[in-house]
Parts: sequence; C-alpha cells; structure tokens
Amino acid sequence: MGPLDTTSVGRSPSDGSALASERGAVAAAVEAPLSAAGGALAALLWLVGRWSPARLVDGDLDASPLEQPRAAVAALLAALGLGLALLRGPPAFGRPVRDAWALLVLAAAAALAWLLAAALWAPDPALAGRKALELGVLAAGAAGLAAVLWRGDPAACRAGLLGAAAVGLLALASLSLAAEDTGRRAALGGGPNVFGRNMGVLAVLGLAAWRGGLGPAWLPVAGVGAALVLLSGSRGALVATLAGVAALALLAGRGLGARAAILLAAPVAAGVAFAVDPELATSARELVLRRVAATEAQGPLGAREAFFAEAVELVRAAPLAGVGLAGFQPLTGLVYPHNLPLEVACEAGLVGLALVGALAAAWGRALRRLRPLDPVTFSVWVVLLASAQVSGDLYDGRGLVLWGLVALAPGLARAAASAPRAATPA
Repeated sequence: MGPLDTTSVGRSPSDGSALASERGAVAAAVEAPLSAAGGALAALLWLVGRWSPARLVDGDLDASPLEQPRAAVAALLAALGLGLALLRGPPAFGRPVRDAWALLVLAAAAALAWLLAAALWAPDPALAGRKALELGVLAAGAAGLAAVLWRGDPAACRAGLLGAAAVGLLALASLSLAAEDTGRRAALGGGPNVFGRNMGVLAVLGLAAWRGGLGPAWLPVAGVGAALVLLSGSRGALVATLAGVAALALLAGRGLGARAAILLAAPVAAGVAFAVDPELATSARELVLRRVAATEAQGPLGAREAFFAEAVELVRAAPLAGVGLAGFQPLTGLVYPHNLPLEVACEAGLVGLALVGALAAAWGRALRRLRPLDPVTFSVWVVLLASAQVSGDLYDGRGLVLWGLVALAPGLARAAASAPRAATPA
C-alpha cells in the first residue's frame, strides 16, 4: 500500500464483503419495483403516442415531439434503464443468449442509423427533422426498456407493462365517444383506426387474463374490447384482432376444446354486452352495414390501394436509398402510405427495408433462443403487426418494438434464474 493509499485504512477484508453484500441486498430490493415501473412506462409510451392536451381542443399536432408528453415518458424510461444498469451487474448469461441479444442490439442500431441518415436527402427538411425526432424519442424509450429487461427483473417488467396497458386501455374504452358524422368510436381526439387497434389489444389481454386464471371478470373486459372494435368501424382493426385472438388460441390453448373456447369467448362476451344494451347493438349493426357497403363500393382496402400505389412508384424512383425520411407526404400530397414496409421502402429504400428485415430476423432468432415463448405479449404483437399493414406510420410502429422487446421477458427471466449475477458496481 502506497503512502497516500488510504482506502483500506481501518477496514478489514470482512468489512468490504459486508458492504458489497449490503449493496447487493439494496439493489435486489429495488430491482423488481423499478423493473415494473419500466414496464409501466413502456405501456404509457405506447399508449400516449402523439397525444397532447391541445389535441382535445383543436386537434393540434404542430407541437414538437420534444414538447409532447411522450418525450418525457421516453426520457424517464431511458433514465430508469440507465439507473438499473448502474445499480445491478448483468447476469452471467450463456454465450447463446449474449450473442442473440448482441445481434438484436446491433440490428436495431443499424436500422435506426440508416433511417435517421435518410433525413439527409429528404425533400422537406422540416418534416424530416420532425420525423427524426419521433424516431429519437422511440429509440430512447426502447433503449431504456431493453436495459430494464437485461439488467433488471424481466418478469416484473412484463407484469408492469401488462398491468399498465390494461388500465390505460380500459380508461380509453370508458372515454370513447361516437363521432357525429360517422358514428365511429374513438377517444381523446384520436382516430377510430388506432382506437380500434387498441381495443383489439384490450380484447386479447382480457382473454389472456381469463385464460390465465385471473377470474371470470376478465371475460366482460374482452367482450367490451371486441364490441368497441366493431364500433370503431375499422376493418383493419377487426382483422388484426381476429389474428391476435387466433394466435392466443394457438399458443395458450391446450387441446381443441381450450382453443375453441378462446376463439369463441370474446365474440360471445361482446354479444352479451350488445344484448344488455340494445341501443348499442343497433348502433353497431348500422355501422357494420355502412362499412360493408363501403367495402363493396371501394374494395377491401378502400383508398389505401391508391396510397400503396404511390408508395410503390416512389420505390421505383429511388429504389436503393429511397426518397428520404418523411418524403412521402410532400411528394404525393398524402400523409403516409398506411403500410409500414412500404413506408420504409419508399422513404429509406430497399437498403432501409433490408435493415428493418434484419432487425425482425434478429428478434425472431432471440425468440427462438429465449424460451418459453410468451403467448400474451406475442399475440398482442400479432395484433399490432397486422394493423401496421393497413394503418399507421413509422412512429405508430413503436408498439411492435416495445411489445416485441417484452415478448422476450419470460425467456430472459428463465435464463437469469439459472445464471449468477455479476458483482454490483461499487
């Protein structure tokens, strides 16, 4: 020990061990609640979207993404992830798990970097800058969530996400109002297509909670979600909900009878809700008839075929690098293509689409390595994936990122349970 080294003066080796043990105990005590808070913040980031109080007054969406609540939520989630990373050492996962996670992080970073770079050749720098900020907000939140899952308690994080999502979706359901001109349901100034997608997620969560033994009270929740999908008038949300329920029946049902029960539970519960309120049933029937008539007149995709065609033309015009971030709107006069792969392809080119595809492949590889597969979060992810083909833009794809990450939670929890923790940082 040098003359100025006083770190061990008056301290025995056992004192250091006791201090490390005390720090480890404190870290373990706060790990689960902080991880659950991270999951709840992820659910809030998914639900809040572009919402701001001004939207309730005049539908204003002009405020910068950094001035809207989503930025604060993403910042809190990122700070929480950083705090857990400093508080807890990483589990000593085996090499297959570490490699799968590293590949996922690398693919996400590459896809994000290219999408942000596409702002450099965008036709409208202002729109591109705004969209880049949106992607930055999403990236910050996703990085925080990933840190919570990797360094914290993945099971608690998943529980926090599911609980907060259920509460938030029930609140949206209670706030839904019928628009005067179309009769379609929506909430808090949002569109009926997004509302319908969210209610489809509520239906899946209600069915999963009922199937998981949380009680029969969750069946009416699933029924309310299914009924509001119909009342939203969104054909895409209806198809996406059916896909999510089918995925849940396939993954969570054991045997033909159990799977059939899951498939039938939501529509039966929705039918009971309509029977209790005949006026609601009348509104739903009239709305469904109008939407069927619109489908017959416009085709199953309606005006979206024109959006898709415009996006394809932009891909042909700039196949490799795309026309630039947020370039679809100024070049076509339309807001967005209503199809996530086409939006990436036309604005970031086939290079961007390939990188996003590589990210999806890396996530799929991680799912295979990190067993067991979570039926609940994966089924919600299926709802969001199906919706992304006919509605929403790149930022609306945040659900795929956030729910996709939490779908890895059961596998990470299982791997962490069999792996010792590294020493808590001093």
